[in-house]
Amino acid sequence: MRKHNVTKIHAVLVIVLLGFGLASAAAATYTPITVPGSVSTQARAINNIGQIVGSYIAASQTHGYLLSGGQYTTIDFPGANSTTISGINDAGDMVGFYTDSSGVTHGFLDHAGALTAIDVPEAADTIAYGVNRAGQIVGFYIGQTGEFRGFELSGGKYTHLDAPNAIQTQPYGINTSGDIIGTFTDATGQHGFLLHDGSYQAFNVPGTTSTGAVAINDQNHVVGSYVNPKLQQLQGYGSNLVKFIKVTDPNGTMTGPTGINNSDTIVGTFIDSEGTETGFVATR
Repeated sequence: MRKHNVTKIHAVLVIVLLGFGLASAAAATYTPITVPGSVSTQARAINNIGQIVGSYIAASQTHGYLLSGGQYTTIDFPGANSTTISGINDAGDMVGFYTDSSGVTHGFLDHAGALTAIDVPEAADTIAYGVNRAGQIVGFYIGQTGEFRGFELSGGKYTHLDAPNAIQTQPYGINTSGDIIGTFTDATGQHGFLLHDGSYQAFNVPGTTSTGAVAINDQNHVVGSYVNPKLQQLQGYGSNLVKFIKVTDPNGTMTGPTGINNSDTIVGTFIDSEGTETGFVATR
């Protein structure tokens, strides 16, 4: 198991972020993503070609989807009760997770239409979440005693990822350089982390002790969500880990960004006043 150092990042919240692609929340155009015939749609990741993946609910079942060239393609792991696509690289390789008939969750890789299960040895459940251009996959698993631990799968080998002093560690994204973004929980709350060259850098949106980090691009711009302590409401952010901007879909009461590409195009999900989940893509 790797041993890592941890560094805390203190940042200042600003509405205008110099040097970050989305100059302000007002400068972005939000476009809804809704799979036809669905009652709920989540957008989870976007690659540099503009392909978007996620999940939707129709007829009480969760399906994965790929949105490419304006066309939706449903993706279901064979025999699964539910399927979610959570990551896609520029080659079109997709990762995600599915639940089988016994209620066990497995990760999987979709490479050129061939779906292969991903199961961390001795795990009770495995969730694959992000994949980079080199095919390195990150995610997390639930152990036999209920603990959440991260993993990286590269060249057929699993490496455990545990943030220092963490109760739970959940990696979500990995960029071309191999930098990993994710979320961990310790005795003080939930924090985002960046794992770079074996060192964990922990960070929080200022003023909150509950920050989640979900995606990273090749400029190390990240997106995620935090709980506003005054409103007790989930809100989105984008950051270069020095300064932060709000990412808020104007159609929603809550916004959760979960993907960002090298053009700083952001995807995610918002919840409206009636509680309906709808995907979005934010461009400038």
